[in-house]
Amino acid sequence: MQTEVLGITAFSPWSQLAWAKTMGLPFPLLSDFPNLTTIKAYDVETQMGSVTTAKRAYFIIDKSGVVRFKRIMHPFNPDAPFLTNQVLFEELQRINKGL
Repeated sequence: MQTEVLGITAFSPWSQLAWAKTMGLPFPLLSDFPNLTTIKAYDVETQMGSVTTAKRAYFIIDKSGVVRFKRIMHPFNPDAPFLTNQVLFEELQRINKGL
C-alpha cells in the first residue's frame, strides 16, 4: 500500500512548525497560508471569530487526484477526536481492493 500522509493548515509555516514539533507529528505539514487556496478548493474553510481557518478534515486522494475518501468534522471543534489510524488504514484497504 503506497501512501503518503500530509497535513495542510491555514497557519504560517513558522507557527505550524512549532505546533508540529510540540505535537510530535510523524508527517509533514504544508502551509496554505495566506491565500488558503487548497482549503477553499476542498471546501473546508471556516471562521473562528475573526480568523479564517480550516475545519478538521481527512481526505484520501489517489494518484490520479480522485478523492476516494472524505470525512469533514462538523462542527469545527478543536477538542473533537481525530480519526484513528485503524479507521484510516481500513479505508485504505477498502479503496485498494476496489482499484
